[in-house]
Amino acid sequence: MVLSFDQAAKNPPDLAEDVSAIESPTVRTGYRPEIDGLRAIAVIAVLLNHFNALLLPSGFLGVDIFFVISGFVVTSSLSRKVAISWKDYLLTFYARRIKRLIPALVICVVLTAVVGCFFVEDPRTSLRTGLASLIGASNLYLLKESTDYFGQSGELNLFTQTWSLGVEEQFYLVFPVLLGLCGFSQRRSRHGSRNLFFVVLSLSVLSLVGYVHLSQQLQFSRAFFLMPTRFWELGAGCLVFLSARRVRLLPFGSVKALLAPLSALVIIGLLLVSQDFQMLATLAVVLCTSALLWAFEQKSWLVSLFSHPGLVKIGLLSYSLYLWHWSVLVISRWTVGVSKWTVPVQLLLIFGLAIASNRWIEKPLRYAQWSPGRLKTIGYGFTATFTSAVVLVGLALPLKGKLFLGMPHPERSQRTFKLSSQFKPCRDAKSISNDFSGCTYPLPADDSASGGKAIATEVTTGEMVSTTSAADRIGKTIYFVGDSHTTALLSLASQLVEAGDIPNVKAVARSGCFFSTSLVRSPLNEPQDASCQDTSNTFWHEIVEDSQAGDVIVMTMRYQVYFLAPNHPDSLEEWSAGGFALTAENAPISREAALVQYQQELIDVSQVLAQKGVSLVVQAPLPDWKHYPHECQPRWFRPDVLMPETCSLEATTELQQRLPIADAFQKAESSSASLHIYDPFSTFCNVERCVPFSEEGTPLFLDYNHLNNYGAEYLYGDFVAFLTGRSLL
Repeated sequence: MVLSFDQAAKNPPDLAEDVSAIESPTVRTGYRPEIDGLRAIAVIAVLLNHFNALLLPSGFLGVDIFFVISGFVVTSSLSRKVAISWKDYLLTFYARRIKRLIPALVICVVLTAVVGCFFVEDPRTSLRTGLASLIGASNLYLLKESTDYFGQSGELNLFTQTWSLGVEEQFYLVFPVLLGLCGFSQRRSRHGSRNLFFVVLSLSVLSLVGYVHLSQQLQFSRAFFLMPTRFWELGAGCLVFLSARRVRLLPFGSVKALLAPLSALVIIGLLLVSQDFQMLATLAVVLCTSALLWAFEQKSWLVSLFSHPGLVKIGLLSYSLYLWHWSVLVISRWTVGVSKWTVPVQLLLIFGLAIASNRWIEKPLRYAQWSPGRLKTIGYGFTATFTSAVVLVGLALPLKGKLFLGMPHPERSQRTFKLSSQFKPCRDAKSISNDFSGCTYPLPADDSASGGKAIATEVTTGEMVSTTSAADRIGKTIYFVGDSHTTALLSLASQLVEAGDIPNVKAVARSGCFFSTSLVRSPLNEPQDASCQDTSNTFWHEIVEDSQAGDVIVMTMRYQVYFLAPNHPDSLEEWSAGGFALTAENAPISREAALVQYQQELIDVSQVLAQKGVSLVVQAPLPDWKHYPHECQPRWFRPDVLMPETCSLEATTELQQRLPIADAFQKAESSSASLHIYDPFSTFCNVERCVPFSEEGTPLFLDYNHLNNYGAEYLYGDFVAFLTGRSLL
């Protein structure tokens, strides 16, 4: 029996989402509670994974289960629209989708954004993601921002969970048109179902090939976030529905009886496997979910199990649970954290908000008549979306920072160097060739620290060009060279001059560059940066001409990403994708072999420099934090007792992780008298923990690995003591 609109409005508790109401003369008819039970399993898996990935490592596959279910039910829903025109068919579908998805989404987005602004100092990325979610494009925005769904950037974004809604909404935009063109929806073609089956099968195969290809090319974010690479999952559900219509009369009873429990067991097992097998697990869970939906066509004890009232109730709440659980968890991460002590309250909040959303927002607005005309209903949906977008823009612009309940930390917005705002490093070969023009401190016009000897300069094509030579310089020079971690030391470098330790310093830094004479950074997923290698080669060439006896070269780079693995999840994704791969003589080289070669290179280079009386200092790796320090700095709403475990590192673990680099550096140092390894580890770590804050609680790092100005100055005393102890000052 087909329920009318009036009946549905009067009896919402008896109805599941469209996904469970399948009415076709060729398949089981009526309400399908076991599908809601399957949806419950999926949302529970997602919740467990998001609370703690260790509880269910691949619980995120619950979203893939949702995709298959969505493809199955949207096809079944559209199959019933057989007696309306093309225009009515599209308007009806889009109006129903808007009434189903938009009300709960806009309320969740607006309330989460407002509350989030109370506790997140800089919520711009979250607010932009929220804006994108309102138009079904958050998956595209997250991809654009290179968001790691499994990393901290994803964990702390208030609206990361909306990526899957973006995929589904984009699918909903094109799928009804596809059905209409195949003649499926309006029966304009005798072979509508067959046409649709082969079209969806073809597109799904292409989509699957794209997904596998991008995954194998280590472009995980594209494979993960894009609708075209997820189409095959929704298409699988569509194909199951169409297949059920075709093979219903064949004797598959015994096959289904065996396949149903087997598929269910495999799905549960897949949720427990490591995230390392993401691609294979995704393929398997989609296949098993499709098999389970097909087997559900036959009544069995498993259908009864999945139809358990408890599971069905959770399944009916799954949309609201999916929306609100993330809001609660992310705001918790910004405040009290997520631990065994907070979980009971967080679960109460999640289910309370989901029940309230379902009872007072989803059901009433889904079954209410917004307007006699479907076009107006769609217009109301757009109006609600636009109004919500205005609220988020207001939070991001005129109200920016005004709702934040904590005290903003000045370092959060500091981008210049406290002691030397005009001191910039050389970033290209041209500046280095021009006698390190523009990257010398004190600046050419400043003779306060140059022994009273003014440095002659000339202006050429808008650039400051130093005309001094090595012979004209008075006293020694310290050269700071490396990647962006060298830039982070500029306040320390300038302090050496201000304190009168040395007459001048010079700096060469290029973000993402590996300064080496034999190894070249050659990312697997992007073209090699030729200018980076040119900068490195030019530096080593010019240093021979520019340096003089007594000078010191200080090299600082993030060695972990080249020779080991980073701690921070955002870097880990790029690292896993080959973003920090090295080559030697235009051939790929393993991290282990590269470290051995670099060890020998340090020996060789230091011995060449020693012939000029120049010393080489290499800074050992800094602690590599798992969180941005400002994100876990104690505040009144973020108890200090929760911070040590979250924001600090276990010292013994950190020492063990960096041991290969430390050993290689020590061996190199023991082989060359002019090579010195400076290890600031003890400055940030005691025997138990490594902490990114000073004793007063001031953050010492700008992000997960770069020192901020305070951190560089904090390191100053230890660095000077090291240089003095090695007779380098």
